[in-house]
Amino acid sequence: MTPTAILLAAGQGERLRPISGLSPKTLLDIGGKTLIKRSSDFIQRIGISKTIVVVGYRAEDIIRELSHCSSDICFALNHHFVNGSCLSIKSALPFLHTPFLILNADHIYQASMAARFRSVIADSANMTVFADRDRVLGHDDMKIDADEHMHLYKISKSLTTYQFGYIGVTYVPHKYMETYKDAAESICVSSCGKASAEAILDYLVARGEIISIVDVGTERWFEVDTADDYRDAQEAASRGVI
Repeated sequence: MTPTAILLAAGQGERLRPISGLSPKTLLDIGGKTLIKRSSDFIQRIGISKTIVVVGYRAEDIIRELSHCSSDICFALNHHFVNGSCLSIKSALPFLHTPFLILNADHIYQASMAARFRSVIADSANMTVFADRDRVLGHDDMKIDADEHMHLYKISKSLTTYQFGYIGVTYVPHKYMETYKDAAESICVSSCGKASAEAILDYLVARGEIISIVDVGTERWFEVDTADDYRDAQEAASRGVI
């Protein structure tokens, strides 16, 4: 069954306001291409033809930017984008009828990583998160604590014991679609919409679900969330790394 991509692009990107002004940060140009267009192109490189883009802040600007894309794109509107990203997941749920891959639109991945994602989609029977362990994690990085079987045990920015950093990608196969959807609904209700999308994973693990971890090794990727991130991504683009 052909998967669908969920691309989370509803946020304001306030920490990048000195660079982006009032525009959504996903419209920032990195090496001649906007973040949102880079994400769309990467999804196609994986081999996914249908994408649900969750929009919120200045939604019409993002819709306009993607209006000429050749892939099958639909838009889900998160009216409450100032709250937790769990609400962006909830906004996409009515459109989901196939296995899905969740990605953040402010992340840039090396083109070579598409093959790794494609392989997991083809072979994994479990829900899967993608992670790395070759970088120093700061207070705002999403951290993963794994068990001895390389399964997710905890995921949170506040963890003090961890082995991996989350790189912003989760795969949910068909078998677990309804389980994931139910968890997303529960988290949105219990947190009054304040929880992160990653809190859904924590909820699932606490209820006995197995979530595999795939280590992407030394593959390069960038999150563009601050002015320093923006400069690092631009420099990488200039060198052809991304």
